[in-house]
Amino acid sequence: STGGSGGSGGSGGLFTGGGSGGNGGWPGPVTISNAGDITLSDESTDLSVGSVAILAQSVGGQGGNSGSGGLLISYGNTGGTGGTAQPIAVMHTGSVITSGDVAIGLNAQSVGGGGGSVPDQTSLTSVGSTNGGAGGDGGAVSLSIKASETGDRALVKTSGRFSIAALAQSIGGSGGSVGYQNNLVSVGGTAGGGGNSGSVAVTLSGADINTTDEASAGGGDFSIGVAIQAIGGGGGNAAGGQGVWSVGVDGGGGGDGGTITGVFGDVDIQTSGKFAIGALMQSIGGGGGNGAATSSNAAAASMGVGGYQDSGDGGSGGDGGSIQLSADGSGIPLTIRTQGDHASGLIAQSLG
Repeated sequence: STGGSGGSGGSGGLFTGGGSGGNGGWPGPVTISNAGDITLSDESTDLSVGSVAILAQSVGGQGGNSGSGGLLISYGNTGGTGGTAQPIAVMHTGSVITSGDVAIGLNAQSVGGGGGSVPDQTSLTSVGSTNGGAGGDGGAVSLSIKASETGDRALVKTSGRFSIAALAQSIGGSGGSVGYQNNLVSVGGTAGGGGNSGSVAVTLSGADINTTDEASAGGGDFSIGVAIQAIGGGGGNAAGGQGVWSVGVDGGGGGDGGTITGVFGDVDIQTSGKFAIGALMQSIGGGGGNGAATSSNAAAASMGVGGYQDSGDGGSGGDGGSIQLSADGSGIPLTIRTQGDHASGLIAQSLG
């Protein structure tokens, strides 16, 4: 489900400012329940490269870019806000098998839309702040891989390189950037802040997760059994400006990474390739946008007046969220087996 993009604002005339960008549309929630068997394989061609067996996505629409300001006067321009992504829920009790490189067995993603940008502008005077659009928030994601009601174990298997058996992600949209402001008088502004990610919860019980390939050399290299990620959107950048009296544009703040919860029990995760990872759990705050320097000296000297400048500040980075891993109460422990060089069993990271 994908929200529509916001429209771009129109350009201003001599005495009128540019139009603001429209906000990105909100997508709908997505729920998938699979109890069947899915196999993606084509031994004679590369058709299975980059394939996804089950894809559940809710993607917010992109915020529209603002129009440029008027030549004589600008009232400040604003990019549209990215659409907010909605919840994802995937329940899998069947069998999924892929064989190509860069393949994904189960992909559950909720991604906020990016904020609209403000273009470069040249005006005699800017009397309003110039702001990039904020990124939309990612929605909550739930992924459950369990045994069927009859007791058959669920299976997710990939065998290609750079593949992921099960991926659950919530990602905030990036903030909109602000272009170069070339005005005699400029009052500054702020690039758009990144959206926050939603929470991500994964339950594995009565399941086999496998990225091995004993039949071909290099099969399963750089692959991941289960990847669980909550990532805040990056803040927008500011491009700077110049004028006789010029206030810089600040970079946008990064969005926060959400909470990650894993409930693992009676699950066997197996990898065989080099640099493979059994289970990866990450909550990552988005990086802050760059502030921009402004220049008033050259413009002021050309007019024989005193100048003023105030450079923009960089945006603050987002916080990483908490990560919790617990057993499912079945009494059967989690098993992770790796065989390749430089492989990792479990990685859990919260990064600001």
